[in-house]
Amino acid sequence: MKVSVLKSAVCAAALMVVAAPAAMAQEEASSPFSFSGSLTLTSDYVFRGISQTQNDPALQGSFDVSHESGLYAGVWASNVDFNDATDTNLEVDFYGGFANSIEAFSYDIGVLYYAYPDTSGVDYDYVEFLLGLGYDFEVLSISGAVYYSPDFFAETGDAYYVTAGVAVPVLDWLTLDANVGYQDIDDNVTFGADDYTDWNVGATVSVEGFDFGVRYTDNDAEVPGGGDLANDIADSKVVFSVSRAL
Repeated sequence: MKVSVLKSAVCAAALMVVAAPAAMAQEEASSPFSFSGSLTLTSDYVFRGISQTQNDPALQGSFDVSHESGLYAGVWASNVDFNDATDTNLEVDFYGGFANSIEAFSYDIGVLYYAYPDTSGVDYDYVEFLLGLGYDFEVLSISGAVYYSPDFFAETGDAYYVTAGVAVPVLDWLTLDANVGYQDIDDNVTFGADDYTDWNVGATVSVEGFDFGVRYTDNDAEVPGGGDLANDIADSKVVFSVSRAL
């Protein structure tokens, strides 16, 4: 907050205005809780190699709260389009867990609930449990995670997703990263295959509080009899995004 004192007669009032947010900032700094949020515009919402928006753009946002102990919780939302009779247009994810680090080693134990509140006629909602590990070598960092769902998207049964990645901070404003993942689903009626591998490589440029990203993503998912549209959402593509922390 900026306060301009135009007259000496209002100095005392101005000091009170300045002191109030300063006291709030001091109290906030001493609080064990921290809050954050983000807003992202992306050319395509790609989840584990598959477009969730029929290759169309998506607007996404998140809000998170974390405790100094490592406990955290948050919510994330995006528009979606599955091109089916459910007329689903919204995904809202709720998540929480415990994340912390021991020197360069980090870990994350959490649970995620994927909700599709405007879906009709079918149950798309599902839960995943997460175990993630990471290590920061300074010149690069590596990470890995395992996700497990007892009943995956659209009631397709047991599923797990294993992923690993590497990120390289080339410059203060440039980071390169690459990731690979393996999705196994007990009864994958959506894509017609029990399992598939996806991979991506990207770059993020940070300028004036904005993160500009470009990412190439691909997978080996086969969609037998799925037609051109089904294969199109699983095709390789380049995705552009811009995000801002709030």
